[in-house]
Amino acid sequence: MTIRYLTALIAAVALTLVVAVVVANALQNANPIPKMVAIAVAGESEAKAETPLSVVKYGVYYVYEGGKWALSGSPSGTSTPKLYAVGFGNCPADISGLYGRAYAPGSNVVHVTGCSIVLPSIVEGGVITVTHYVPMCATGTDFRTEVAEQYFTYKGVQFRVRLVIIRC
Repeated sequence: MTIRYLTALIAAVALTLVVAVVVANALQNANPIPKMVAIAVAGESEAKAETPLSVVKYGVYYVYEGGKWALSGSPSGTSTPKLYAVGFGNCPADISGLYGRAYAPGSNVVHVTGCSIVLPSIVEGGVITVTHYVPMCATGTDFRTEVAEQYFTYKGVQFRVRLVIIRC
C-alpha cells in the first residue's frame, strides 16, 4: 500500500461517516412537530400542532422474564394488564422492534422518521409503577393530558398504574 492510496482510503471513510451523520440528523429532525408533541405528552403537559397530526394507539404489556421487566406485544404468566403506547405522526403499524426492554420515565419517547412514539414506562420499587398513555382521538392539533392513578394487585404483583389520558 502506498501513502497516496492509504490517504485516499482514510479520506473516503471519513467522508462516508460525515455523510451518514448528516443524513441521520436530517431524518431525525425532518418533522419536529411529532417529536415536540410526544415529548410534551410524555411530560404530561400540553402541546399544539398547526396542522392535524395522526395519533396511533398500540396495545402492549410489560412481562417479567429473566429477573427483569421487558415491553412485549403479548402477555405472559407474570405481566402487567394491557397497557398503551401512543404514536404521533406517520407511524408504523408494528412496533415490535421496540420490544424486549424496559423504558423509564424520561427515556420513553422513541423517534423514527416522521413519527414519535411514547412508550409506557416502568419503575420498580416497593410497588411497581407503570405509566401508560391513551389517546381519545385519531387526529388532533391541541393535545392536553390528565392523569388517573390506581393501586391494585394483578397476578399476585402489586402495581401503581398511572393512566395519562390524551385529549385532542
